Amino acid sequence: MKLIGLLDCNNFFVSCERLFRPDLHDRPVAVLSGNDGCIVARSNEVKDLGVPMGVPHFKVKDVLSEAAVTCFSSNFTLYRDVSSRVMSTLRELVPEVETYSIDEAFFVLNVPNEEAAVEQLRHIKQTIEQRVGVPVSLGAATSKTIAKYASEKEKRGSGVCVLVGKEWQKETGTTQLSQVWGIGARLSERLREHNLHTVADLLAADRTRVAKLFGLGGCRLFDELSEQPVYRLGERNRQTQKSIMSTRSFKTASTKKSVVADAISYHVHHAAAELRELGLQCRYLQVLARPNHYSDWTLRQGSAECTLPAPISDTRVLLTHAHELLDSFFDAEVPYKKAGVVLGWFSDADIAQPDLFGESVEAATAERVLDVFDAINQKYGREVITFGRAVSAGAWAPARELLSPRYTTNWLELPSVKA
Repeated sequence: MKLIGLLDCNNFFVSCERLFRPDLHDRPVAVLSGNDGCIVARSNEVKDLGVPMGVPHFKVKDVLSEAAVTCFSSNFTLYRDVSSRVMSTLRELVPEVETYSIDEAFFVLNVPNEEAAVEQLRHIKQTIEQRVGVPVSLGAATSKTIAKYASEKEKRGSGVCVLVGKEWQKETGTTQLSQVWGIGARLSERLREHNLHTVADLLAADRTRVAKLFGLGGCRLFDELSEQPVYRLGERNRQTQKSIMSTRSFKTASTKKSVVADAISYHVHHAAAELRELGLQCRYLQVLARPNHYSDWTLRQGSAECTLPAPISDTRVLLTHAHELLDSFFDAEVPYKKAGVVLGWFSDADIAQPDLFGESVEAATAERVLDVFDAINQKYGREVITFGRAVSAGAWAPARELLSPRYTTNWLELPSVKA
């Protein structure tokens, strides 16, 4: 029996913060977004307080204070390192792994029966929690969509769930379609308009009718929930991804072009690295810079876009175009508070067709340079080497007043133990 499993790290950012703060176990903890603006991770204790995900920090500050909630600024250096340890441990235990996000991964289970699948998931859970120290939940099923639901089902229970055959059929009658992975608010509303509320309702419908009403996406959803896998491991649905966006608000607004340009360079580096990691190239680039949304300058935000001459993923070429776009709209009178880039119009890097009449690019040499560039940054930390960045990020970096130490990646911030 071949099943698809999903590993999900529970309240991942909170769990990372608790790793080196045992005094915070079973106590309410929340993690804030860039500039300490919104709640992006909550412990179960904070969820029980009714604090919603994404709510601005200032709106719930009094509630958090009364409940003695410990808040942290996002420490992505720590989170990425802990995530790497979780994924490397998982790869030792199963034959195939597809990292889906910083705290989730799909994997393949080859087992003789459902009982063996449960035991295997328990072994994976115990091993990761013992070696890394973060709690995880695991689900397994015949498709990615059901495996995702299975991993969520037992988060506050055993942390392990296998939904195959009759066990899955028992769940379909009570599982709302709004709970299913890939169904957002808009699609959920359309489904309800056609009297489709639960998974059982959808599976009882005629597939031809589903195709007519919801198109190819509806058919894929129908098949996945019918235990007929559509999304294979390793695909990561990259062809359905339409864009990559990298933006960030500044700690303080700036009218200096050098500061905004350095922020744009930072975002180009990160977006291009993600593009190469997905094996894609792009032909669309947008650069944006905005003042505070609530200031008198809000109507003078700027953005510019361009179509690239050929599909590329080269950071250096993207940087050149990005700075040209910034030059086209930058206004020295405007105090910019946020900047970023958007990449789009993707194609597979292996089959991309160059522009016959465009600028000649030494593709093979460029690919080797970028391979070395990415390998160094992956091994020694992001931004160990960069292209054309001279200004310190401190000039535009977001506020992180509640930042915890980088316990696992910086010698100067290692925890001290006194005996």
